[in-house]
Amino acid sequence: MALSSTTSRGDQNYQVETLEELVEIKASADKVFKVLSNQHHRIPEAASDNIHEVVVHEGDWETSGSVKVWKYTIDGKIESFKEKVEIDEANKLVSLTAVDGHVLEQYKSYKITIQVTPTSDDTQEAAGLGKITVEYGKFNKNDAPPHKYLRFVVNTVKDVDAHLLKE
Repeated sequence: MALSSTTSRGDQNYQVETLEELVEIKASADKVFKVLSNQHHRIPEAASDNIHEVVVHEGDWETSGSVKVWKYTIDGKIESFKEKVEIDEANKLVSLTAVDGHVLEQYKSYKITIQVTPTSDDTQEAAGLGKITVEYGKFNKNDAPPHKYLRFVVNTVKDVDAHLLKE
């Protein structure tokens, strides 16, 4: 699903568009959220075919505002993604805002938001649903949406889920 709105960055106005996808989570939603929010160092274990490493650049693994650098392969090409993380524990929401990397060569702005919602009141072990949102600003109105990056994030969440089921 694609949505759009207009925002300003510095002295430029540009349109921010959104892609969204839902992912069924079979493992504990709490455990999936923990890995996706503040245990990024575990993601290469789960998605080793695509994600090679995640390292802390500033801050730490657990604090909002920390900056991490990801090295990954997408469509056969090795890329990097430097992001600033914001974690909302109460709403099980994590946002990764691009501050540098290959994605910013293609888009003016890029932000991934993942919200994990348990499907029952037993939140400790309940499976759940992941809502993945990609917000991006195009350089040109004819630029393609970042469908490949959305697919990449969806597949990474599925890989983390499958990995946690094996533990």
